Amino acid sequence: MYQRGNRVSSSPPPKRKLSSFCALDMREPIVKIRNGKLCGSFKRSPEGYEYYSFKGIPYARPPVGELRFRDPRPVESWAGLRDATEFGPICAQCDLVTQTVSGSDDCLYLNVYTTTIDQNARKPVMFWIHGGGFLHGCGNDLFFGPDYLLRNDILLVTINYRVGILGFLNLEDEISPGNQGLKDQVMALIWVKHNIQNFGGDPDNVTIFGESAGGACVHYLALSPLARGLFHKAISQSGVALNTWASMPPNPKKYAHQICSNLGRDLTDSRAIVHFLRKINCLTLIDAQEKIRTLEDKIRFIFPFGPGTDYKSPKPFMPIPPQVAAEEGIHVPYMLGYNSGEGIFFLSDLKQEGYEKVNEDFDTYLHPRIFETLHKNNLTPDDLKRLYFNGEDISEINHQRFADLWGDMHFVDGIHRVIRTQVDRSSASTYLYYFTYDKGFSFIKTKMNAQVKGDVEFIVKSACHGEELFHLFSIRILEGLSINPIKKGSINYRLIEQMTTMWTDFAKTGRPTPMTSKIIPLYWQPVINDTLLDMSEPIVEIANGQIRGIVKRSIEGYDYIAFRGIPYAEPPVDDLRFKDPVPVKNWTGIKDATKYGDICAQFDLTLRNFGGNDNCLFINVYTKSLKNVEKKKPVMVWIHGGAFLYGSGNDMHFGPDYLLRKDIVLVTFNYRLGVFGFLNLEDEVAPGNQGLKDQLLALKWVQQNIEVFGGDPNNVTIFGESSGAVSVHYLCLFHANKGLFHKAISQSGTSFHNWARVKNPKTYVYALCRALGNKTTDPKEAVTFLRSIGSDELVKAQEEVRRASDNVGNRFSFGPDIDDKSSDPYMPVAPEIEALKGVHIPYLIGHNNREGILALLALRKEKYQYIQENFEKTIFPRTLDTLKHYNLTPKDLRKEYFGDKAITLDTSGIYADMCSDLYFVESVHRVLKIQAEKSKTPTYYYKFSYSGQVSLTKAMLLNPITGACHFDEVEYLFFVKLRIPLGLGSLKRGTPGYRVMERMTEMWTNFATYGKPIPEKTTLLTEEWPPIDDGTNLRCLNINKFIAMETVENLEKRFLSIQSSSTKS
Repeated sequence: MYQRGNRVSSSPPPKRKLSSFCALDMREPIVKIRNGKLCGSFKRSPEGYEYYSFKGIPYARPPVGELRFRDPRPVESWAGLRDATEFGPICAQCDLVTQTVSGSDDCLYLNVYTTTIDQNARKPVMFWIHGGGFLHGCGNDLFFGPDYLLRNDILLVTINYRVGILGFLNLEDEISPGNQGLKDQVMALIWVKHNIQNFGGDPDNVTIFGESAGGACVHYLALSPLARGLFHKAISQSGVALNTWASMPPNPKKYAHQICSNLGRDLTDSRAIVHFLRKINCLTLIDAQEKIRTLEDKIRFIFPFGPGTDYKSPKPFMPIPPQVAAEEGIHVPYMLGYNSGEGIFFLSDLKQEGYEKVNEDFDTYLHPRIFETLHKNNLTPDDLKRLYFNGEDISEINHQRFADLWGDMHFVDGIHRVIRTQVDRSSASTYLYYFTYDKGFSFIKTKMNAQVKGDVEFIVKSACHGEELFHLFSIRILEGLSINPIKKGSINYRLIEQMTTMWTDFAKTGRPTPMTSKIIPLYWQPVINDTLLDMSEPIVEIANGQIRGIVKRSIEGYDYIAFRGIPYAEPPVDDLRFKDPVPVKNWTGIKDATKYGDICAQFDLTLRNFGGNDNCLFINVYTKSLKNVEKKKPVMVWIHGGAFLYGSGNDMHFGPDYLLRKDIVLVTFNYRLGVFGFLNLEDEVAPGNQGLKDQLLALKWVQQNIEVFGGDPNNVTIFGESSGAVSVHYLCLFHANKGLFHKAISQSGTSFHNWARVKNPKTYVYALCRALGNKTTDPKEAVTFLRSIGSDELVKAQEEVRRASDNVGNRFSFGPDIDDKSSDPYMPVAPEIEALKGVHIPYLIGHNNREGILALLALRKEKYQYIQENFEKTIFPRTLDTLKHYNLTPKDLRKEYFGDKAITLDTSGIYADMCSDLYFVESVHRVLKIQAEKSKTPTYYYKFSYSGQVSLTKAMLLNPITGACHFDEVEYLFFVKLRIPLGLGSLKRGTPGYRVMERMTEMWTNFATYGKPIPEKTTLLTEEWPPIDDGTNLRCLNINKFIAMETVENLEKRFLSIQSSSTKS
């Protein structure tokens, strides 16, 4: 069978005369890829050389029917020989020239051009992404012929992707989270990785490049976690993700609603919208899309559909706002630039009446994101108008000034912001170009009516948007306009030679001018910032070798130095999986420490997807200055929480911006979680606690190396929250005598917590094996089997096991427990026994006033009914031990909190309070009583009660409730970057919340420095905070909008009174 386009024929292609094998090969080149065989064609370029062309290759299944608006699916294989001599259909769209609607849903095709199909050639691959405002365009040779670029020994790939509503329908929910067009590009890059070597290309040397919306797509791909490792260099021409037009407009849902209305249905429900729009013919859909575009939106450069944040997707392309992601920089060689007359593009939509409207109502015609730029620069729209028009009216006469203004606002400003970030953040070279050549003829100027004479002479002397493309690609559309081809020896031809040489040299080497030549007589240097040159690549030498860090600008406005992703142990993979950590080996050369290392494989609770890796033992160090012999800084080592199943030390939750305002060194790190860190078969084969031993090794690394970063190894404070706080308590109980740390802070967690240890851990191990298809109960066989499973598959099965054993979100399948069978035990005895001896270093401990709000996250209306009917089954297994400690039963507990009330959504506040006391406060109070009676060092007790802003945790609740929830206090110690994509914002100076942050960071760093959170009263810290001295009546600092000392009765007294009442009855 032979496949031609979408048609399969039983007849073979016409036979050619077999004059020679070479002739046959050159005329009907056949390449075998993963999906089947392709028959291409042989072309001769206007330049006189010959090349192979493979067109219309499907890289994904047709996104039609139920696949419309969905993520792309890998293409299915075919039998026989598939014809690849004609371009595939383009995405349905409105043609910018003819204003007619054409195209198809079935549009996911790519084209490959190469001068050889020798698999050993391994030519640099250039992967082109077309522009078109995310509404128009394709990768075909009407605009993007390969003839100029292929002269320079590269392989060229061009693609189609879904545009407009077909590729970017975003209803801001999990039904339609958007970005399918960008995910098409990722799928095409995956195709390149798998297949391009069969065409003579190098899958390990791929450069993505694009113009306008294509340039923005390149920037998006460089920022997206889905595209990592799929390319190695990038070029953005006249477009980046930070341009005003490059992300979805505010309230993108309204455009979907308008299209439905235009098609006769007033729908607001997401499922109903998607179901309805899937049934509409694609050309009818595009026609409706064009009808909703207003003149105002066109002038403001607002496109109804485009990229955006899609964190509600099961597999998000852009889980955080591009503005936030871009702050990290792009860490591959990057070339970007713009043309001198980008704004000429806008003049087509402005006749005299258009200028009059803009002049009379200037603010209305500004893109909403321009106001953000003006606000950052302390400018008003009037200032902007005055700057460009100097008091004159906006009219056809000064159209050049309007073009300059619109070009600067919509193109140049965003590109310059990316350049500044690259200088400050990137670990790779960035090259900036400025294209100014006005060649006399411009297709775009002609189309825009910017060179015709009327009442006003429209002659604009600048390089318009897209004009550089004429010097990179052979553009076939010019033939239909009777434009003479560019002649050798002309200025235009010379510029083609120069541009294609620089672009392809960049693809080959990462530098546009690796050497000067007759064609390129100048050396193109990367952009630098002289004021940061001495700190742009801070390099230090630690025990294992040299590392390179990065200078970052905090949200508070100061600069600091970050060393991220430093390995502190050998990767715990293969035979090292489930084993104690091994110290990292030395390395030669300079190791990059500008990017975070992988996190431990886990289920992401926010993004609701799986990610991470076995190889996760990395540490991060933040400091404002490096080694200072005269003054070493206190060191604060943070241990993240996450129930021993989730989390990392990275800045998505734990940014250093607030704490580094003070003179400390901050350390955060990853450790193994879940089955990777806590596989426990209760024997010597798998005794468990590897995750806790990772923490111990990280602290040893700090002792060996922290002085290099300006830190004092003799003044280390460990602090953590939730399971991180439990870890702190464990370290204090079992390893405080090793000199690894000197003070400790436990926030909302101790070893007495019901959830701090896993009961019967081996049952979960065998359940995990069964979930993966192995029914073994032999320890050695179980470990060997689980070592053979990929980390992704293992963590998915782990989550299945957890959910199967848990109805209300209160059981954890893997975590710490006694490991007395280990040859080097971390926890040889039960922690509740060891805890009776007390902690004998300065200790700061506390909780939030309504921790139990966390328990409501897993509850919906039907879950309350389940709790009502199965109360005892829904509490932590070790909670029964706690109740026995007070001679209580679950029935006593329920009676105390609910009385005769049913457990329902209406009594969720009572349920939250019960969970607060039972799962958090009781254990903290038990530790405080021991400290008051046994410890020789001061212990400080706090209660965090501030509830001034919507917290990360409460934002996920369907029934928000007042009070400080679990994790809330963390947001006043660390800059939680995840707040931004969730629309929660950051702390603003002058607000009560900002003042709470100032107090918290002052007290925490005071404690790390002096061992006292308030060594003396100040205007900020107006109260004295004495340590506890009575285990029943506890001295407590209540941290709210203001701070105040109070006395809190130990919860033990209340629980004992319940028992007394029960006995009397």
